[in-house]
Amino acid sequence: MENEFRIGFTLQSIKNEQFALFNENYVYTDEGIFSVGVEVKISEDKRIGVFLQSQYLQGDRVVIKIVVSCHFIINDESWISFLDIEESNIVIPQDVLAYLVLVTAGTTRGILFAKTEGTVFSTVIFPAIDGSELIKEDAKIPLKTKNGYSSNV
Repeated sequence: MENEFRIGFTLQSIKNEQFALFNENYVYTDEGIFSVGVEVKISEDKRIGVFLQSQYLQGDRVVIKIVVSCHFIINDESWISFLDIEESNIVIPQDVLAYLVLVTAGTTRGILFAKTEGTVFSTVIFPAIDGSELIKEDAKIPLKTKNGYSSNV
């Protein structure tokens, strides 16, 4: 199978970073859309954090705001495959990051459902997200320098 990848990881933790409902902005009969943004943080200790920020909008009114993060530990074999010794970088492939975004989006959907169950907001379902639409390229960070400094993306 072409473009097949395997990554060994553990979902270490999930955090509901922010959640807000704006009852005064919600109109039951109005259509709405989700805006979605993603931030990825990578550290040299084999950890990747994916932060998914989303707002449910009706027109220009924010009705729901949610930020969820999933924190992954990458296994040694997978992490070694990300090392680019010649360029002194850690390179996390786009398809791997897109998959971790997919996991985080599904987690966000579950948290939104749990938070709105039994309320008028329960009809608002977080959509399926294609992580490759949000993550367009590989992430690169420099390996630790002699001075002990490192960068996060």
